[in-house]
Amino acid sequence: MRLRKLIAAFVAFGLLSGGIASAQKSAVKAKTAKSAKASAVTKKVASRVRDYNVGDIGPGGGFIFLENKNYKSDGWRYLEAYWSDELFNVKYEDGAKLVSKLRAGNKSDWFVPGESDLNELISALGYPKGMLPPGRYYVSGGKKTVGMSFDVKTKKRTLGKLPARFDASNAKLSKNSKLAALEGKRSASLLGNVVAVRKVTVSEITSSRSVADLVRIRGISRSSSAGRTQQDQEIEQEAQQAQAPQSQSVSSATAFTVSSQAPSRTDYSALDEYVRTLPIPASDSIETVARKVCQTAKNDKEKARAIFAWIGYNIAYDNDTYYSTTLSSSEKREIGIYDPDKTFQRRMGVCEGYSKLFIKMGEAVGLHSEYCSGYGKVGGHTVADPKLGSHGWNEVTVGNSKMLIDVTWGAAESQDGTGVPELQDCWFDCDPGTFVFTHFPAPSVNQTRTPQPEKQHLSKPISEAMFRALPGMKMNYILAGFVGQDIINFTKSHPQAWRVKSYDNVITMAGKAGVRVNKIELSDQIVVGDTCRFNFKIPSGKSVMAYLNGSPLGELKNNTDFDISCTEAGSLVFYFNQGDGRLWALFVYDVVNSRSAPQASAVSSAFASY
Repeated sequence: MRLRKLIAAFVAFGLLSGGIASAQKSAVKAKTAKSAKASAVTKKVASRVRDYNVGDIGPGGGFIFLENKNYKSDGWRYLEAYWSDELFNVKYEDGAKLVSKLRAGNKSDWFVPGESDLNELISALGYPKGMLPPGRYYVSGGKKTVGMSFDVKTKKRTLGKLPARFDASNAKLSKNSKLAALEGKRSASLLGNVVAVRKVTVSEITSSRSVADLVRIRGISRSSSAGRTQQDQEIEQEAQQAQAPQSQSVSSATAFTVSSQAPSRTDYSALDEYVRTLPIPASDSIETVARKVCQTAKNDKEKARAIFAWIGYNIAYDNDTYYSTTLSSSEKREIGIYDPDKTFQRRMGVCEGYSKLFIKMGEAVGLHSEYCSGYGKVGGHTVADPKLGSHGWNEVTVGNSKMLIDVTWGAAESQDGTGVPELQDCWFDCDPGTFVFTHFPAPSVNQTRTPQPEKQHLSKPISEAMFRALPGMKMNYILAGFVGQDIINFTKSHPQAWRVKSYDNVITMAGKAGVRVNKIELSDQIVVGDTCRFNFKIPSGKSVMAYLNGSPLGELKNNTDFDISCTEAGSLVFYFNQGDGRLWALFVYDVVNSRSAPQASAVSSAFASY
């Protein structure tokens, strides 16, 4: 199974750009009503129609991209779109099934759009207002796909055109006619992406409930008004009127406080840029390329980084061959997706090809590394529905120590829609305590997986059952302050806790910007009535905003507790703004009437002997 982040990784899955319309020049005067006036405020809100603009966050947590002018007769006023990693690189029938089961924002009426709706969506995604990755997209009515490309220079998306790098014919092949025929054969079973769309009904936006009715909240900032419409600010201020007493105590069963310091990271940006811009003739051999990219490296660790960077910038993941249903296993192997030499020649491969190419380039400059294989874990993993598959990575010898690297998942991708590729730095020199959440060394011997606990590089290795019980928290979470061993210990004592629902690229952006998590709910669910506490370190010029069911609750203060108790089910989202007006979904919670924790007994059993 191919387990690197697909094109979905460089998508802003959570980017709901301009989630609040353009800033008003005059800020609304803050209301200072006492709690005795709260009922009057609530009554005022009850009669308001909640209008949306294109670019706003809809009630389902999606991106509002179309307004229906005939809403009075049709009964629906807007279309909102939602996409996530689980909807990408799938077969049409699987994608359609996922959309039908989607419950984003606790809404169950999502559907696959037609071509015209998809075209409206990409037209609404102004640059840098929103993102949707180039590739193949399914449209309703069958297995038809349409290509979508993005031009970095013109900053425009075009439907109907497939980017060159997604075209199988562009793979660098030898003149071997059989290989060329195999490349053509794989095109008969290509995968595509699915976007979920829903209609926002008139009843949803004329609800008699105000935010003050839905939430009790304290600890948010009243001062910042940048990027919020007058209506947004009024809703936020009304939520402030419903502040709970300052003596609230946390009652949630999944409240988590970060207690350890995440490992510091070395800045390799200068070396990465040298490698990225280094001219490499197509005729150069593996050994020649390795010597060139390592020319400025001062030690073995920098050699490893230079090779990591070159592969990350130059090798593409061959999804089409790996997932092809028309090619046999032997034909896939003959194309060369697992072979380091063919991966280098074609500039395409899969994790085994990536990792073994790393080994071969390292050998050319005196760097020793080994190929590790076992299970890899991807997003959406649960105990009941495991997202595991075969994966490969490297263990690199640096001096007297070993260093873990996943060059496949570290490959360069666009993080914020600028089109500029960035290496996934977190997959270089990985913290073993966090790496083990997604990588379990267990090579296949005679078709049987044999665990290698020594390859975990932990003082107390975990079992395969524990690996399956742990959520799919990826390495980039360390950028936001999470430490794997802390979460392992917390999971043992809180089996009802589960994964934090977030988006890889947003965690990476927020972490690089200096956002750190102090307190959070270690779950993707919040129970109605529970008091939950959040606390973030937020650098000057950046912000974290809280939204409930598409309405703004306010901006969190730096290093200040933010307590919230929801009185009705829905969707709670914390958005990150890096200072450019765009909102990115940082953490997403489903607000539910009762917690569903089917994994609790399995987690307790798995951790019993730990």
